[in-house]
Amino acid sequence: MKRIKGGFQRLLRRYGQEVTLVHHTLKERDQRGQPVYEDDTRPLKAFFHVNRGGERIIQGQMISDYDAYVLIPLGVSIMRGDHILIGEDKYTVTSIIKNRTHIEATLQRIADT
Repeated sequence: MKRIKGGFQRLLRRYGQEVTLVHHTLKERDQRGQPVYEDDTRPLKAFFHVNRGGERIIQGQMISDYDAYVLIPLGVSIMRGDHILIGEDKYTVTSIIKNRTHIEATLQRIADT
C-alpha cells in the first residue's frame, strides 16, 4: 500500500471544519504571586465528531466519557483546560492523544447558563 505524503493535512484542508482554539497562556503574576492568564484565540481547521450516546475512549485501563472529540494538526499548542469554539457551542479539552499525523482531543461541552 502506497503512503500518501501529507495525507491528513490535505484531507483537513479540503474537508475540515472551521473551529476556534482558545489557548490559556500565562501573562504575568499579580502582587500576591497568583498567575494571571490571557486567552489566545487561533482559528484552525479540524475534524469534529459529537458523541452519539454510549461512545467511550479506552486508554489502557482508563475509560473516559466525552461529549465530542476533535482531530487537529500535529504541532498545534493545546493543553487540558483549553476551550474549543464550534459555531455557538463551547467545549473544554479533557484529554489529549498525540498520534503520528495528528492530535486527538476529547471534549466536554460547556452548558450555557
